[in-house]
Amino acid sequence: MPVDAPQKRATVGEFVQLLVWREKDGMLTITPQDEERFSIRLNRAIEVLRRASSAEPVNDQVRLLLRMLAEWLRNRLDIESAYITVRDGTLCLLLVRSEVLYSEEFENAVAELDIAIASDVDLDLIRLNVIALPRASDEAIASFLDPEFSIKYVHGDSAGPDSVGQQRP
Repeated sequence: MPVDAPQKRATVGEFVQLLVWREKDGMLTITPQDEERFSIRLNRAIEVLRRASSAEPVNDQVRLLLRMLAEWLRNRLDIESAYITVRDGTLCLLLVRSEVLYSEEFENAVAELDIAIASDVDLDLIRLNVIALPRASDEAIASFLDPEFSIKYVHGDSAGPDSVGQQRP
């Protein structure tokens, strides 16, 4: 029976990172394996760790919101274009109508969507404002969009989460 060669064990230095906390000024000094040392205040480190641990639920809710909006937009022939952007520090759904004239039916549908999203317990971490514009020029629409973050919905048959944004044949 062949004897396996002994496995090399990792040294402590290969997997231990160094963390030094100075109580006097509340600073943490962290030295990762790559030796790129950095310092951060304890309270800030706690805040960063809390945010990181809560990022996954927010990401899940954003994916759910995007699917929900794609479903709502799928058969809306009265909407020329739709965007998700950021305005005033919160997500914003910008709807551009196909027509210029006011439509009470359209406004009611938008209000129902807004209420449904705001009251959905599965979207409790998401804040979304909805803005509806009449048909407008690209320049006018661009003035409502954040140049750093804007997603345009493309009308399509949205049968599932992977089909969001597929164009109609």
